[in-house]
Amino acid sequence: MEQLFSKSRWQQLMASLSITKNDDEFMLLQEAYCESHRAYHTLQHISECIAMLDWACSESLVGVDKAGLAEVALWYHDVIYQPKAKDNEQKSAEWAKQILNTAGVSAQDSQFVYSLIMATRHGEKPTEPTHQLVVDIDLAILGAKPARFAEYEKQVRQEYQWVPWFIYRKKRAAYLGTSKKQLQYFDLSFHSRLNDLKSLHSATMRLLRSFNQKQKSCVKSY
Repeated sequence: MEQLFSKSRWQQLMASLSITKNDDEFMLLQEAYCESHRAYHTLQHISECIAMLDWACSESLVGVDKAGLAEVALWYHDVIYQPKAKDNEQKSAEWAKQILNTAGVSAQDSQFVYSLIMATRHGEKPTEPTHQLVVDIDLAILGAKPARFAEYEKQVRQEYQWVPWFIYRKKRAAYLGTSKKQLQYFDLSFHSRLNDLKSLHSATMRLLRSFNQKQKSCVKSY
């Protein structure tokens, strides 16, 4: 995939919001997404999100007036990421809001970006279209092709390598078992864009079988 997390892309985004001289912020973002404890929440994930947003824009799934704000939210939504923390989205949203306020973006737009990032906590389902789109994009990995989905699973496990396998297996299996609820796809166009639930189901079943096989192997080793 094309690396869309780039300085030129960042400068283009900033120009669309009438923000100038903000290259230092790009470097801070890049450093954050390259932190050593990350495996999934990296430049790759943000690039995939931006690519999905570009597609959504080409399909007129987001208004021109909201596209730039949605992209800002995607750039920042995982800028703060600590696997053991429970306030990553809030801190990321606060970072973005502060940067936008300092740059002279209206309080209304800054708050809108804040709320978009907070929607990626995936708690209550959003009702506003741009929030729905950002949530769909963030969860789009669940409908990725089998090879990418398998890579994603390995990356998530790497980020949670500090969790004992028997606990991780239980928690992850529970998450994957309810993934249909997570894969919200508010806009039906996502069904044709992604491999969707059939691909997700088969990949999930393979992973669950793998979990079970590893569990049996651990039992036999005692």
